[in-house]
Amino acid sequence: MRTRDAASEAVRNVISGVSHAVLLVLAIAVVAGVAMWVDLSAVAKVIDQAEAFRTMGASTWIVTLEDGIDADRCDSLTSVGGVTAAGAMRVDPEGTRFSALPSLSVDTYTATPGFAKLLGVQPANGDVWLSERLAADLGGTSPRWLSTTDGMIFSSGSFAYPSDGRVPLLEYSRVNLSPTQHVFSSCWISIWPSSPSLASTLRTAPLRDGAPTSEVQLTQLNSTAGTTINPASDFTSRPTAAAGLAAGLVAGLIALAVGYLRRLEYASARHVGMTRTASTAIAAIEAAIWMLPLTLIMLAAINAMTASASPTGHAALWEAGLRIASP
Repeated sequence: MRTRDAASEAVRNVISGVSHAVLLVLAIAVVAGVAMWVDLSAVAKVIDQAEAFRTMGASTWIVTLEDGIDADRCDSLTSVGGVTAAGAMRVDPEGTRFSALPSLSVDTYTATPGFAKLLGVQPANGDVWLSERLAADLGGTSPRWLSTTDGMIFSSGSFAYPSDGRVPLLEYSRVNLSPTQHVFSSCWISIWPSSPSLASTLRTAPLRDGAPTSEVQLTQLNSTAGTTINPASDFTSRPTAAAGLAAGLVAGLIALAVGYLRRLEYASARHVGMTRTASTAIAAIEAAIWMLPLTLIMLAAINAMTASASPTGHAALWEAGLRIASP
């Protein structure tokens, strides 16, 4: 049988319903959709746990030594693999008194430009940033001029520093981003994936020459979630990792069941002289036809299930979804 004749026969079988294409598409779509929902929910949980661990500051470590931190060495730690942000900070002992809060001396810190990434703001030397709580008490979080007892200052905006168990240093504070030629007392290092061992290795890396290493302190910014998390391991060891394989096996059984329902049709075709090769070619073309709408349904389902994910989580969820859609 020529390819054109086989294709024509396959199209007629699909249109007439002989191939049970609609049944196959709906049944396999349901099976794959359930497996996809179960597995993507597990993957999303792993992603959410990792994001929560990082955003609450649990992957950030603080090296502390009074007047012992070299700012350039601290900021340059981002060249180390696994270090996503690093910046030095020191306390301004005089604090800041805002005209709107004259009885309160607000904790004030000077930090290096590298510290801006730890705050989640855009770095620029000389910028003044306020914690969200302080900015709200002063009338708003948008950039604006503010009056202090020492004169007017321009606030470039605010940074988030929630009360979620992290060290409360910056919860109600002003942070000035400054050039690095100052003496600093702490170096904040964000490490991802989380690695307490790397933090311990970097314990003396930001110190000034001659600084007493015996007095260095290493603390976790937020220890309430534990010291480490391994999202890669959690992803590969999740209980639903075999959902794609299970869905593929069930889909195969469904296809075999439909083939069994058509056994008399196949026998009749062989009886009138159709070769096994021709029957196989027609079945393959039929499968190609109904696989197209099934693929579109699967892609639409993955897109719907991953629509609300973060950029990082979006890629991981798509990967998991495609594994199920094409086991």
